[in-house]
Amino acid sequence: MVEMAPNVMLGGTSTLLGIMVLSFATSEIFRTFFRMMLATNILGLLHGMILTPVLLSFYVPKFLFEESSEKEALEKLALEAAEKESRTGSKEAAVVPALTPTAADAGSGGNGGNGAASNEAVKYEAEAEAEKSSVELPDAHGQSV
Repeated sequence: MVEMAPNVMLGGTSTLLGIMVLSFATSEIFRTFFRMMLATNILGLLHGMILTPVLLSFYVPKFLFEESSEKEALEKLALEAAEKESRTGSKEAAVVPALTPTAADAGSGGNGGNGAASNEAVKYEAEAEAEKSSVELPDAHGQSV
């Protein structure tokens, strides 16, 4: 909210300043257009500042409450995707971002860290690349080639 609120308010304020000229018009059509734009602007600000943040606060991923790192959370997502793939038999069950090793994870070349975790991350990334390159395309009869 701290990052988004100033931008939402800036957009609403600049739009309000832009349509303010219409409020001084003598023609009824311009005044009607001003009222419509003002109502749309106010509703947009209410949605952006109140409704949407409240609704999004109801859905917070479980791993944000746990004492785990982002890498562990991605590994959990990959595991869940693999389980879903094995149940459905489809490779398009979920899209999980590939893990990339960081400097802290590098075992022998970095400044400490767990070398096994780095090797696992590299192995996971290599497996993900191998899956991308070996895509099975169905032929005209629906069977994989």
